Amino acid sequence: MNKGLIMFKSIFISISLIVIILSETGLAQDINTDKNLIQNESSMNDKLLYSFVTISDNFGNYMRGFLLDVKGDSLILLVNNETTGISFNDINSITIETQESHGTEGAVIGGLMGTYFFYAAFWQQEDEPFAYYEMDAPGGQLLVSVLVGAFLGSGIGYLIGNGIGETKETFEFIGSDENKLKEYNRLVEFLTGNAPAPKLHIYFQLSQVSTRLSEEEDNNDLSPFAYGHITSFNLVRKIQLTYSILDELEVGGAVCWFGEPRVEWNSYSSTTYSFSSAIHTFEGVGYYAIAVYNPFKSIFPKSLSLNLGLGAGTGNVDYKLSSSISEYYGYPPSDTTIANFNKNLFSVMFYTQLDLFLYDSFSIGFIADYIYLPGVIPGVPELDIDSRNLGSFSFGLTLGLHF
Repeated sequence: MNKGLIMFKSIFISISLIVIILSETGLAQDINTDKNLIQNESSMNDKLLYSFVTISDNFGNYMRGFLLDVKGDSLILLVNNETTGISFNDINSITIETQESHGTEGAVIGGLMGTYFFYAAFWQQEDEPFAYYEMDAPGGQLLVSVLVGAFLGSGIGYLIGNGIGETKETFEFIGSDENKLKEYNRLVEFLTGNAPAPKLHIYFQLSQVSTRLSEEEDNNDLSPFAYGHITSFNLVRKIQLTYSILDELEVGGAVCWFGEPRVEWNSYSSTTYSFSSAIHTFEGVGYYAIAVYNPFKSIFPKSLSLNLGLGAGTGNVDYKLSSSISEYYGYPPSDTTIANFNKNLFSVMFYTQLDLFLYDSFSIGFIADYIYLPGVIPGVPELDIDSRNLGSFSFGLTLGLHF
């Protein structure tokens, strides 16, 4: 009997201890939750701290002070060295003056864009299709571009950034309930820093393009010759302007330069003592209506964007391929025009682009694209050069401005 009583007491004490431990654990979780709620109660953007505020309430009274915090449905202000709270429901209008400086942001964006524009303006071969990079003393080109383009761009960007640093936003809760709700949502977005994403997007693309020059430059038998120090790197492959009609969808237009550098091939046969050569010239520009879709908008962080683009339009192609063959040394060559046409063609462009946003207004991206054009660039059988499609692949970088 005593043993049974002792066992019962032991079980009762054990159960009691378990209940107490579980209760304490739950209480601790409640306390931690309350602490988290208290810590997360403030949702104001830190950049707005101590902004000067002018408030008109529903009773016609005015209040001026410095913004300290946003808690729940109230603003916390410092008025005459005293902390004061006012409910959103009591506000008729509010004006918030900020002193945030965008000078550093402007200098970074201006420096990068200045360097790019300087390269595009001065380091391209004038007699070649638009904006192919002429790599003549690349170290000197980089130094001059940084000293001039980046310096000027950074200075201009810094001045512009500082000039837009001081802003004044006014919110008025008047009119219908629907208008008041829209204005309230706009105020909350402004206070929390969750402002609407930029709607207007301008992209500049610079890419390594698959051209006749890049395809044949390692062919030692043909000794392809490009005039000057031209490369297959296009400093202005595309300029694109789009507008966001949905969070994940943009529409707009693009201009793309898909011409290729002029190339000349030469070949000599020691058995027949004959010389063969061919000259390829290709200029082209296309105009496209563009749709851009971001399938991972709700998954990726705000600083990252993966875009899929599709465009359709027309491309103007001005192409010529001629060959020259001299059967014996000293004999005049026989010249043949293999292809020569200038026409507008239906064209399609699609691409994949991964953007990294350094700021809300500026991004750097990696892009791979393909431009389709119906038709074929003829080959030169005498030089074992195969025919291929008029279109071209490219991969490179984009610089994006967002407003």
